[in-house]
This record gives sequence, structure tokens and C-alpha cells, in this order.
Amino acid sequence: EKSLKAREASLRSIVVAAPVGIGLSQNRLLSWVSPEFESMLGYTEKELIGQSARILYDSDAEFERVGLVNYNEISRRGTGEIDTRFKRKDGRIIDIHLRSAPMDPADLSKGVTFTAMDITDRKRAAERLLDSEEKYRLLVNNSHDAIFIMQDGFVKFCNPRTEELTGYPAEELARMSFDSLIRPEDKAEMHDRQKKGIRNAMGDNGIALRILNRNGDILWGHLTTTEAAWEGRPAVLYFLRDITCLLYTSPSPRDRTRS
Repeated sequence: EKSLKAREASLRSIVVAAPVGIGLSQNRLLSWVSPEFESMLGYTEKELIGQSARILYDSDAEFERVGLVNYNEISRRGTGEIDTRFKRKDGRIIDIHLRSAPMDPADLSKGVTFTAMDITDRKRAAERLLDSEEKYRLLVNNSHDAIFIMQDGFVKFCNPRTEELTGYPAEELARMSFDSLIRPEDKAEMHDRQKKGIRNAMGDNGIALRILNRNGDILWGHLTTTEAAWEGRPAVLYFLRDITCLLYTSPSPRDRTRS
């Protein structure tokens, strides 16, 4: 009897300390819930015990979906796991990661225990991240500047404008060094400026140089770089703007000489 009481006390302590809601349902009727589950949903124990689990969901369709998926998973592999949404007593919808296991795998009518983790904040953070990534993707893909990442001397990523400006598709750019597109006369100055971090009149460490595209045309570009990371390793992020029209419309004496 002492051993049983000690075990019950230990289990009770675990249940109370658990950061997830825990419960037991029999034929989808709630027969026991932990204090954390009550707090998570805003209901008291009396308001939940004996109720259909339908009280937890905001629609019949979601209630049926979770039951179908969960019980199929339990029958197939012994446990069920699914993401769903619960409706709190105050009407607020929260995102839940639900895991279930039967008391007796041979007889589900004896009850199914479950844990419910509130993943609302995590899911919202993931959605914000995806939204931010989508915005950056749209900006990069629609930029008038060629944007690309160099690592180990090769192009690891480039936007559509890079392909348009150089005339090479991304697959070919990935197998070549950007240096191979630069006129030989401009390579030394570019590397020297980047090494020394010299800033020009535009307030950055950019440099005007000549690019030879796939068609053999010479384009003037304004190139700026910054340190970056790609797949966990150091890389360089490049921004290349086509300034050919600007130089040939109103060239400076230095530009005319270099041309």
C-alpha cells in the first residue's frame, strides 16, 4: 500500500509538472484531464469530464478528421500523432500537437490517453518566417540588380536578373567563376579594392567594371559585395547593376579612356 501511494504521488507530480495537457478519453468521451489541460482550454474539470471531445474543436469536420486519422494511426502503429486546432472556452482558437496511445492496444474501448501541446506561438513564428522569406524572395527575383552568392569561387545562387545580364542560365553559372566574366583589365582593380575595402564617391566599396556576357557584348556594371553565409559556410554576396547606358550617355573622361 505504501509503495502504491508513493507511485501515485510520483505520477501525480509528473502530471502536474508536465508542460503539456494530458487527458484520457473513452469512446471519445473525456473521462480525465490534467490541470494543465484545463488551463490551456480555459475550462474547469467539471465542465470537461463526461463531455464528448467534440467540445474541443471548432467544427464537426475537424472533430471527425482527427478521430479518423488518430485511430487509424493507433491501429497501424500503436500511437497516433496529428496537428489540429482546439477552441478554448473563450472562443480563441489555438494550434495543438496531439499525441495519443491506447490503454490496451487490443481493446480501444478501455480508453486512449493523449497529450496536447500548445504550438500556437511556434506555428505563428514559422508563418512569419515563411512570410518574410517570401517577401525577400519576391524582392530578389524582381530586382533590377543581378544578385548572386559566391563561395569557393563559384556561383552558388543567383536571381533571374543575373541570368539575364550575363546570358548564362543558373546551371551554367554554378559551374563557372564570376571572374571569368570580367574583362582581364578590370580584375586586378576589383580584387585590390575588395581587399582594401576602398569606398568610392557613392559611399560604398563598389567598383565599375566591364562584363563580357555570353553573346560577347561588353557591359559596364557597378559591383558591390558584402560578407554572407551559404549553407553554414562563409560566402560573398554580390550586387551587380548594369550602368552601360549611364556611362555611354554621359561618360566621364576616365570612362572614355577605359572604354
